[in-house]
Amino acid sequence: MQSILGHGRTCKDFNNLFVIELYHLLMHCNLQDIANICYEDRIDGKFFANVDVQDLLHDQPFSVSNIQILKFKRLQDGWRPYVSS
Repeated sequence: MQSILGHGRTCKDFNNLFVIELYHLLMHCNLQDIANICYEDRIDGKFFANVDVQDLLHDQPFSVSNIQILKFKRLQDGWRPYVSS
């Protein structure tokens, strides 16, 4: 678990996430709505490769805000929030 939350990740790392790993990463980043849909519909990181995330996340069943889309895109690129433990 720690490895998916660590910094220095790449888009390839994101695409290789299993459903449960993606769920935990999204929950950690306070993207519960997206996390729950991905878990329920068995969507893994590879599902989001080569798709327009902006359009996908604006539509049903996601329908999330622009800040949530930005956070998701940043996660794909390897960004992880610094959260003190």
